[in-house]
Amino acid sequence: MKKAKSEYKQKSEGIDIQENDIDFGIELTNTLYANPIVRKEELIKYLVKKVKLSRRTVERRLRAELNVQTKIVPIRSNEFDRYGIENTNKRAIYIALNETKDLTKYLDAIFKLLKSKDANDVKLGVRKLRDYQFTYNRRYFLDRVQLNVLADILERSLENSELNDDELRNTLLMILFNAIASNHLYPSNKGKFLAILRNLLDNYPTQEFFNKANNPIPNLIQILGIYRDKKVIERLKQDLLICSQQALVSVVYGNKFTAKVIEDSKDDLLEFERKLQKEGKREALDYLDGVQRQSATTYQDLKRTNEKWLYE
Repeated sequence: MKKAKSEYKQKSEGIDIQENDIDFGIELTNTLYANPIVRKEELIKYLVKKVKLSRRTVERRLRAELNVQTKIVPIRSNEFDRYGIENTNKRAIYIALNETKDLTKYLDAIFKLLKSKDANDVKLGVRKLRDYQFTYNRRYFLDRVQLNVLADILERSLENSELNDDELRNTLLMILFNAIASNHLYPSNKGKFLAILRNLLDNYPTQEFFNKANNPIPNLIQILGIYRDKKVIERLKQDLLICSQQALVSVVYGNKFTAKVIEDSKDDLLEFERKLQKEGKREALDYLDGVQRQSATTYQDLKRTNEKWLYE
């Protein structure tokens, strides 16, 4: 009865129901553009608050939209993995724009190229995936199997001269980095992926690539840093001793993605500092000190944010 009274009160105050319909449709579309996939229950709660309609009315209008599926579509548990949804509740339903689902089909076509044995198909696929990511930004989704495909191409680039290309590698690494850092999605074969990253890093023996376009080293270091891989520390020592552009070393290593592994390696780095001190390598010692200070500060800052995945 209270809901009926509330709706009657809205009518008595001159609120146009058709206008509410328009507001509902606009808000629904805008919400799903900004957040491509939303759990149905959360979407209902948001729309009730935003459009000022009763829960029953919002549920009815959402149900009507889902019945015709011209604007929005449901995503059920059998599709969760495809969209990177981590939810063990098989009864949960998520909502997406029809356009988002269509884009996912196009993405599948791109991955057919990426899986090809033809290097030209692979190069075209990487370029299209880069453009796809840039154009549709948050409205695209890579699952763990697709991330494995990208990792495999990186591995092939070390063996196939036709794929031995810095731009191709860096594009793949940027896409992988975005999936990991933004969506917290990882290739399913962790051990193999880390081995590929380490091998790639060894393929670039110094930091002299800083002056070159499509330098893959920063992305390699940051992804390895997210995994807290000790290769980051091994490479930091090497770069401090070899690189003629040590000022840039602090940029690559002094960030939130490497902060945890550097903070966890204080004892190891202390021994390295002793070595630098004995050998009189003052400049390298200063830069290492700067990296450690930056990492310690960043690590403490992370504890005050909601980015627990980077420090826990």
